[in-house]
Amino acid sequence: MDILKLNKIVLLFFILISCNNKDNNCETFVASGEGFMISFKNYSPKDNKKIKIFCNNKKIKWQQEKEIIHPYSQNYNIVVFGKIFLEDTLRIDIDNKKLKIYDFANIIEEGFDESHRKIKFCRYFKSKINNQETRDEGNNIILIDLKKY
Repeated sequence: MDILKLNKIVLLFFILISCNNKDNNCETFVASGEGFMISFKNYSPKDNKKIKIFCNNKKIKWQQEKEIIHPYSQNYNIVVFGKIFLEDTLRIDIDNKKLKIYDFANIIEEGFDESHRKIKFCRYFKSKINNQETRDEGNNIILIDLKKY
């Protein structure tokens, strides 16, 4: 086997390993870096209160989730994108309220995919919001009751 073919095989091997290593991402990023939801209780966009989210003082992208159906569907739900490290701190500014979310932890769970094969997946498990511990409120959902904080 010539060296060029061997280099291509080794390169392909490393690409496959890095793309499929979700467990490693689970130890590094919140929800493996695949995004998670924040559900705001006692918030209405009609109040003209703007939501700004920062990660380590850099503004991050999010979008309103309109189609989600879960127990908190009456809440204002947003999806946070980007690779947020477990040791990062999120700051959420809503008018005069400032919330800090930190000390993130994930959990690896088993489930079944659409073809009924057993799979493992990583999701958000818990964090602290302004020094109060909070746990997952569904599937990758951080619930923030604005009357509480």
